[in-house]
Amino acid sequence: MNGIKVIVFDLDDTLYPEITYVHSGFKAVAKFLAEEYRLSSSKIYKEFILVLEKEGRGKVFDVVLKSNAIYSKTLVRKCLSVYRNHYPEIHLFPGVKKMLKSLKSYRLFIVTDGNKHVQAKKIDALGLNGYVEHAYITYRYGTKNMKPSVYCFELIAKRTNTFFPEMVYVGDNPKKDFVNIRKAGMNTVRVLQGEYACLKAPSDYDAEYTLNTINEIVDLLK
Repeated sequence: MNGIKVIVFDLDDTLYPEITYVHSGFKAVAKFLAEEYRLSSSKIYKEFILVLEKEGRGKVFDVVLKSNAIYSKTLVRKCLSVYRNHYPEIHLFPGVKKMLKSLKSYRLFIVTDGNKHVQAKKIDALGLNGYVEHAYITYRYGTKNMKPSVYCFELIAKRTNTFFPEMVYVGDNPKKDFVNIRKAGMNTVRVLQGEYACLKAPSDYDAEYTLNTINEIVDLLK
């Protein structure tokens, strides 16, 4: 991979394990409910995890609130607000800070989808502002510009005065991360981490290169 000047990283499940954010949010909501309704915070948290493992994220709060006889649509919305507004207890994958330091000769960026306030708190909690030039949270530019849109990548190309073949994007989700930027000529790297690690993707949706861990990007660039 020659001539690379800019490296762009995805955030969730690329630089840190996203499930840890979910657990952090559940702890914050469990604490809120315990204080408001004199419940056991640890018990509520365990119930959240159990429902998550059995049914996925969609209705976790609904199910647990109903099982504790405190359900209302208003309370579900309050739980979601607590979840989204809490300051997360999360950490980068092992070795990521060292890896980012070793790439200081490149211009480093983040492009991530998601609620702009939530993603900004994640980036701050992970201490990434000191390692990347800028984090582009796509929702700040309208949901039409979320991945697989190339809009934020075009902003980076303009900012750095580079062309897509001089850039590489590192992500984990072949459903949206690579398809359009790869067609546009950008180099793409998929890290087999997180929810999509075992997902088989069509060749035009997958990345050109595949790594088992994010830290392998250093050797790939060599």
